[in-house]
Amino acid sequence: MQAPVKGVKMHIFARSISIVIVIATFLSAQSLTGTYTVQLKGPADGEQVNNAKSGARAELRSSVSQWLISTRNYQIDTFDVLSNLYIEILTDSLINHGKEESSFKGKELTILYSVSETEANDVLTAYDKVSEESILKNWSDMAAAKQNNNMADYLEAAVKTYVYAYGHLGNPVAVPGADSTTITMESKKIVQSLFNNLKIQSSDMILKGKIGRTIDEAPAVTVFIDSMPIHNMWFAGYLQIGNNCYYASTDDNGQLVLKDLITPLVSNGAMFYLTPDIGKMMSAPVSITPKDLKIQLKDGLTQTFMFKVTQPTYTLDYKVKSDPSVNLPPEFSSSATLKKYLKDSCYIVDAMPGIPPDFIITVESAVSNAAIDITDEMGLKLNIEISIKGLSLETPKTETKKIEHIKRYGKRTDIPYGLFLWDMNTLLKHSIKVILNKL
Repeated sequence: MQAPVKGVKMHIFARSISIVIVIATFLSAQSLTGTYTVQLKGPADGEQVNNAKSGARAELRSSVSQWLISTRNYQIDTFDVLSNLYIEILTDSLINHGKEESSFKGKELTILYSVSETEANDVLTAYDKVSEESILKNWSDMAAAKQNNNMADYLEAAVKTYVYAYGHLGNPVAVPGADSTTITMESKKIVQSLFNNLKIQSSDMILKGKIGRTIDEAPAVTVFIDSMPIHNMWFAGYLQIGNNCYYASTDDNGQLVLKDLITPLVSNGAMFYLTPDIGKMMSAPVSITPKDLKIQLKDGLTQTFMFKVTQPTYTLDYKVKSDPSVNLPPEFSSSATLKKYLKDSCYIVDAMPGIPPDFIITVESAVSNAAIDITDEMGLKLNIEISIKGLSLETPKTETKKIEHIKRYGKRTDIPYGLFLWDMNTLLKHSIKVILNKL
């Protein structure tokens, strides 16, 4: 989205919010505000400052929503992807026109965003103006593409027209020459008709390969409407559990070959889904599926594939040591629990003797005394270093990770070694899976 009005972002772009905890929200007739406080142990570091800004922004976003509802009578669906996206854009624009203040009190850092209602009204007016221009431009592009019988451009312009019209916060934009008909409703009908006729076919539904390597004999996905190929149609791929892990678009022949898909850390028979991603078409930071457009779909236009994977092999060098003041039980030296996890949850198996493994895993753990004499608290400190070499990957590489974990217990109590071992195994399992997925 282009922004001919200075200071108003019409690129669909929103900062991701990693932590949203309600601290305080203040809304009055004079201003929209959002504030957030973080606790400090010393000087504020970059992460703490960013957390405070994200929290304050989230609170301002809430104020913006309430302001639109109370003063403009807008109906906002907080579960709607598109509605949320446009509120994010408007919030960023308001931050750019408002004030940001920070204050320290004791061991607290507070960030405050504030925007006067006058400034908010000015930003919203400019936002609506740019939004209307974008809607009319794409409506014109859509008409031209239809006249030229360019089905791919017609689909793209129709989708953009509808998405922009859907997110318009002002009065609905009328179809040029037909004041009683809105572009929102007309473009929705056109998009519905196009998706009714959109056909997606796959040459194969099986994804064969080895974890960490590209798919063997990659299937081809073809997209067309009335036998006309649709180029630049973006797709997102995702597993049964997890976020999107693959993005690609069709070529000039309306074809997408899954040759760049790396076989993820999955079991044999795991499912993989491929669905159109309108968000990529719009250069949005979030995935927007056809379902998010509130149109009727027979099957969600989703292609379903099944992984047929060759299990990778591994060797494990597992060592645990402790300082003389810590008497570790024998079970700390056993790698049995970790090996079971590697097989059941990471889908890799022990390498056969004499055959090079796909992964060389090294785990070195050290447990030391972390008691505090002043308070008589008992404690243990765990240091873990994990190294995984991926020898059979598309590009062989090594990933390492260091972990420090301190656990304190009551005064002069017996250390619950069983619980500490549980913590240790949990850290190991999680870290190893993260590394394997990263490789």
